[in-house]
Amino acid sequence: MSLVGILALMFILPSVSVNAMAFPRYNLTGTWSFNDDGFIHTMMINSFNPITGAFSGIGYYTGDPALTWTITGTEVWNTVNYVLLTGGDTPGVTLTGTGTLTSSTSMSGTGSQSNVGSVVWSATKGTQVVNVNFAVLNDEDSGNNGYWALDAYLEQLQVWQDPNVPTNYYATISTLGLFTTYKGDCSPGAGVVEPKTGFGIVQGNLFGEFSFTGTISSSPPASGFLGIFNYGGTQADLLKCTYGNGQTGNSGPAPYNNFYWWQNVYFPGYTGFTTPSSPSLPGGWSWTYHYGTQVATDAATNTPAFLGDIVT
Repeated sequence: MSLVGILALMFILPSVSVNAMAFPRYNLTGTWSFNDDGFIHTMMINSFNPITGAFSGIGYYTGDPALTWTITGTEVWNTVNYVLLTGGDTPGVTLTGTGTLTSSTSMSGTGSQSNVGSVVWSATKGTQVVNVNFAVLNDEDSGNNGYWALDAYLEQLQVWQDPNVPTNYYATISTLGLFTTYKGDCSPGAGVVEPKTGFGIVQGNLFGEFSFTGTISSSPPASGFLGIFNYGGTQADLLKCTYGNGQTGNSGPAPYNNFYWWQNVYFPGYTGFTTPSSPSLPGGWSWTYHYGTQVATDAATNTPAFLGDIVT
């Protein structure tokens, strides 16, 4: 479960009386080998709501990786219902399915596929290879014009192996914390000089895919809380306001001084890191910032990347 999901349960569950059977029984997040009437696919569910049971993700046919698809659905106790829609080189085919989870790693059922009719399907969950949490201090946050805030946050990193193509891996990262922007530095959107120091909330998600053929490093551990990493960002650097005015960004000790340290540490020699779009996260990454009534986003699908502004 993500950090955001845990916090949601902490605040909502004590005040709500519901039938427990209406909740999802298992967390579907992760990779799955999906068998559609004998045709083997890889499915990656990268969004799962532990309260409503809503889930979504992406997939591809292993016999033709260009045949890609998206999936959206719900899990109520151990029953799943979903709609799968193909894209890639065979667009427009739908599979409306229903089934039962017999365990946290196995589900099966029936469905109706628009190009063939009735089908039988099953899915077996893949292997999670990394599941860690850690805290970050002094991470310089980038805006349209320059670094504009120091972030402090908790992060959860989870990585799964493709059950059908073992050299493929998928990662999800969830972030929740606080940002500090200082009097005299420049706002992330329009570059307005901040009139005072302010604090706000930052929440973000990233979904990544990459290839790796070596041995996953066991240092640091692949599970549990790793500790606190100081990325080394400074107020003095923020006050330079723009990249062109000599901002250098984080200056903490390598490799633990940037958002992507885990790739080289756990998967040395990895290749082809991308952030594929999915129903829950178009473009593969998005961060949202709240300051009073102001809301701004830094996302892959934004033009420019930072939309809105945070002006204290």
